[in-house]
Amino acid sequence: MCWGDKGPQMQQIPNPPSEKEMMDFINYLTGTQTVTVTGANGKRQRITTKLPKTPEEQKRLDLGADLLITSLQDVQKLFKYNPKSAISFEPLINAINNTSQQNLQDIGQFANLNDLNEKRQQFQEMQRTLIDEKFAMDKMAQEEHLAHSGRGSGTYAAESRVAMSRAHALARAQGDARASAMAEDLVAKRLETDTNAFGLRAAGRQGVVDAERANYALNKEDERDQEARRIQAINERRGQFDLGANVLRYEDAKSLQDRTQQDALNTYQAENNVQNALYGQQVNAINANNNAALAEYNNRAPSFGEWAAGGIGNLAGNMFTAPDNSVAGRAGKKISGALGF
Repeated sequence: MCWGDKGPQMQQIPNPPSEKEMMDFINYLTGTQTVTVTGANGKRQRITTKLPKTPEEQKRLDLGADLLITSLQDVQKLFKYNPKSAISFEPLINAINNTSQQNLQDIGQFANLNDLNEKRQQFQEMQRTLIDEKFAMDKMAQEEHLAHSGRGSGTYAAESRVAMSRAHALARAQGDARASAMAEDLVAKRLETDTNAFGLRAAGRQGVVDAERANYALNKEDERDQEARRIQAINERRGQFDLGANVLRYEDAKSLQDRTQQDALNTYQAENNVQNALYGQQVNAINANNNAALAEYNNRAPSFGEWAAGGIGNLAGNMFTAPDNSVAGRAGKKISGALGF
């Protein structure tokens, strides 16, 4: 080694590279993105959000949402059941009850047998009045005839009077019989008339009942049709709900397939791993070069100056370590003083 030689020049190891920033990732297939933002508190945040929809995508989502909302609203209305909307059976029952009551009233009116006795008595009184008036006139005529003929007393007059009384009584009996027959005939005719009238009125009332029954049947049929339409409408709304839900569910499922966060992390790790690997290779190369240069420097043959310097160094070392009272020790002190040590 020459006097003042500092050895080989060593390469400096560079500072490690700065960390790679995490890359933002956007996935147009899933419609999502993962980006780095600065929050309100000033800290950096990684967030994953949905990308803005294209007009076509937004229209499809709006249609799905509208189907979902309107079908729910319609189903709520269709499921509401109003008991007052049910077909009432009351008009038919009232018609039947009214018909029964009116029929009973009619039967009670024309089936009253007291009328027969009243009519018989009336006709008897009429017949007797007519017969009594006729026989009273006949009796007067008989008395006048007996008086003019000079037979006002005697057997002939008595027999004539008895015969007149007997005929009078017979006429009254015949009149009573005719009165009874007339009363019975009148009542029978009236009964026949009332029966016919009752049949007509009963038929009319039955027509009202039949009309109410037909109206009830028609309303029930309409109610069944309305119920069938209501069930059909509910099923249709259920299908619309499923369609709208599937549209929104598809959009959510597509977004849930997002891997932008994982892709960003993988890229971040890969970039930093490559950068760190390259840095490590550079450091290893520099260390290898420095070690080679140092080994080459240490292994080369010494020059004359290095040999001389080495000999003087060994001599000086011996003198410096020799005892002070020896020749070498005294020589060492002189050399040391001359060199300024």
